[in-house]
Amino acid sequence: MFLLELIIDCILLFLDIKFLREFKKKKKAGLPVLPSTKIYIATISIALFFITGYFIYQMIIGSKKEALEKMHGVEIALNKEKESFGKYPENLNAIIRNNPLKKDITLDYWGNEYFYQTSNNATSYQLLSKGKDGLLNTDDDIHITF
Repeated sequence: MFLLELIIDCILLFLDIKFLREFKKKKKAGLPVLPSTKIYIATISIALFFITGYFIYQMIIGSKKEALEKMHGVEIALNKEKESFGKYPENLNAIIRNNPLKKDITLDYWGNEYFYQTSNNATSYQLLSKGKDGLLNTDDDIHITF
């Protein structure tokens, strides 16, 4: 083990000496010693481009995923309500049951009220998120029928 450490130290020392010699040669020849600022600017610009693209992608695609996950939570609460009482509630406020953790369960990802409608005998329902525009029956609506 000691011998291996000694060999590694010698290699590192050799590389340091080699670097210093090349550094002195570049300095004498008037070549740039440090990388150009253009390289730094290009690297930062490319990184910012990809980071911005990622966040825009998340805003477009991620919002729909989040909305579906939130609707799935409402669906679970509605199914528990049916297991308990044999039918779905008449309105979504019934699943809140004075629970402060569920106070926003009737709002979709964009803060709009869900459109909720039960069948005549309350054995099935339709749950609809109005989407980003907040208007019913448009292309961005998300719906669950059970």
